[in-house]
Amino acid sequence: MSCQEVAFANGICRLDIADRTTDPTMPLFRCRIRVIDPDRTTSHDLVLAHGEHVEIHAPTEALAISSALSYLSNHFGSLSEYPHGCQNFEETPPAGDPVVVTFP
Repeated sequence: MSCQEVAFANGICRLDIADRTTDPTMPLFRCRIRVIDPDRTTSHDLVLAHGEHVEIHAPTEALAISSALSYLSNHFGSLSEYPHGCQNFEETPPAGDPVVVTFP
């Protein structure tokens, strides 16, 4: 699994990308998204109205990240800081209430 953080005009997001190339029946890469509070003390799962996690599936990690950026810019505004490796990959801030989004 890899992790990228990216900042938008209205939020900081963490992209957790799982490599599932060992299971040919599943999409090769899955990206789950969390919104990080500005003070970095809490993270919030990004979910749809019915409670399912927002997931981006793609055949490559780069495409999963690119697709996630497009999706997130619709909800959090323009990109203000390009994706970069997470500062503390092992230390995700504690989970808070989920952030509910609609599918554009």
